[in-house]
Amino acid sequence: MSCPDNPCAQSQSASLLVVVTPDKSEVRVVDYAPPTGDGAPLNATVIKEALFAAGVRVAADPEAVALALELISQERSPAGIVLARATPPKDGADGTIHFRIRTAAEIGTLTEGDQVDYHERGIVEPVTAGQVIAMVTPPTGGTSGMDVTGGVIPSRRGRAADLKAGPGVSISEDGTCFSAATTGVVLHAKGVLSVTDSFEVAGDVDLSTGNIRMGHGSVLVRGVLRSGFEVTASGNVVVEEEVEEALIEAGGDVDVRRGVLGGRLKATGSICAQFATSAQLEAGGDISVAGYLYHCRATAGGKIVASSGKGVIRGGTLRCSGGLEVNELGSRGGTTTEIIVDVEDEAEFTLEKELREVEEAIELVFRYLGSEERIMNAPPDGERVQENLRTLFGQKAEISQRLSDIRKEKQRQSSARVTVKRITYPGVVIFIAGRKFEVVSDTPRCVFCYDLETDAVATKPL
Repeated sequence: MSCPDNPCAQSQSASLLVVVTPDKSEVRVVDYAPPTGDGAPLNATVIKEALFAAGVRVAADPEAVALALELISQERSPAGIVLARATPPKDGADGTIHFRIRTAAEIGTLTEGDQVDYHERGIVEPVTAGQVIAMVTPPTGGTSGMDVTGGVIPSRRGRAADLKAGPGVSISEDGTCFSAATTGVVLHAKGVLSVTDSFEVAGDVDLSTGNIRMGHGSVLVRGVLRSGFEVTASGNVVVEEEVEEALIEAGGDVDVRRGVLGGRLKATGSICAQFATSAQLEAGGDISVAGYLYHCRATAGGKIVASSGKGVIRGGTLRCSGGLEVNELGSRGGTTTEIIVDVEDEAEFTLEKELREVEEAIELVFRYLGSEERIMNAPPDGERVQENLRTLFGQKAEISQRLSDIRKEKQRQSSARVTVKRITYPGVVIFIAGRKFEVVSDTPRCVFCYDLETDAVATKPL
């Protein structure tokens, strides 16, 4: 027989149904059953027991518990509330690279007036042997996390810095210090750090690269050396395309695979190009072109050669010590073309400079005091001025004699010549061993050389 009037038979405490997400990262309220009769209401202890029964072994979030109880007191459902969450792992820090030098192009370089010089980007960084290039910070281990059931969530160790030593770079025993093993420039590409004595520009030298300055080694430019830019190197400079109105200075050779369109090229060694026009060329060795030299100023410590291709020299002034070889010299229109063949002599250059200084001093005296009579009557120093003049004239005579002796010896030793394989046109002026020869008519296939007997430039047929 039932006892409907028995309150104990109809009383039931409040209950809470929770569920753990499949990844064990959260515990959510799914359902709530309110108390019946004299059943106990929901409280924090009941919630804690419900979590434990679901396998949860982490503390509940006090704010979430309070929110659930508040909603229940308002007779609203607490379903969806996250009562507890996993503690996520903390991954280790990745290794880092700290460069002690520049490895990439800068926007530009500030001048003294705080203006940006976009030509000076500093993409070539020279280093010396033993210099520290980069420091590497090793990766660190992480801190494990915990899911809501108390299980361990593993952490990830930091990734090592992507940096390896290439040629010319040494690493410390602990792998943290990268140093230059040799003198050169630093290259950093595809995670490899190298020191090399050559630097390659994949395209043009322009605003994207700025000027290239190689204090130790050589430079290869795959593209064009654009107008207004500079390439300097202690070694060789090779440009695979044209050189515009630009500057090249090389401690070795300069090789321009196409042409030189203005600008200035200076090499301690030789200069080679397909052609050059309106350019300044200075070489300690030979200057060689296959096509032509038009309106250039060229100086070579060796030979100037333009005979392997079209081989035309037209206009400008060309000076060389070892002679000149060309197919065609000058032009039908009589373009002035000056060829100077002379043996370099440091003593002669020094004496020429001293002679100019003495002559300027003499000229200065006469400019201000006029005739010898006025010099003598110039109070109170007339006699002293005249004595100084006599000293200056004596120095002039002595220097002139020494210059004359040097030039005579050079003339006796001079064997350099100008060889023209096709034709020389009027307008060409040739100096050999200080003697001048002007071409006044078309002269086919000939050699211009110094004749010791006549002390003049002679022509001989090829």
